[in-house]
Amino acid sequence: MAFANTEHPLSPIMDVFYFVISLLTSYTKNMRHLIGPLTLFENKKKHKLMLNDIPYLAVKIGEGIYVIPDTCPHQDASLSLGSLEGEEVVCPLHRARFNVVTGAIDDVSQMLYFDGVLEKITTHKAVIESDLVYLDI
Repeated sequence: MAFANTEHPLSPIMDVFYFVISLLTSYTKNMRHLIGPLTLFENKKKHKLMLNDIPYLAVKIGEGIYVIPDTCPHQDASLSLGSLEGEEVVCPLHRARFNVVTGAIDDVSQMLYFDGVLEKITTHKAVIESDLVYLDI
């Protein structure tokens, strides 16, 4: 945690301010969001979600519901517009492939589409409780 300049008369107030901001930031990063009833999610169908003004893509694979960012890391194409092939979502813009369960990017996509090293995308497994689906983000 960053502390204010101890020689300044408002230093104790600033310390409290930084502490409260750090608590709020850590709290909002791990909030549970209701994303819908379990009946909404059919196997192998894509669902676009907006959580905290950020687009996500949810897919039911077997008994699990997996959520990834809806934005392709290459040129920001919406992955919800792409096709779903097995556990992989295919980017509609350049055909890059993202595994929704593991976050893996296939080798060809890594070589052709991404500058720098990008080994995985972020993936989340949703929590199912009482026939409702939640996401902890």
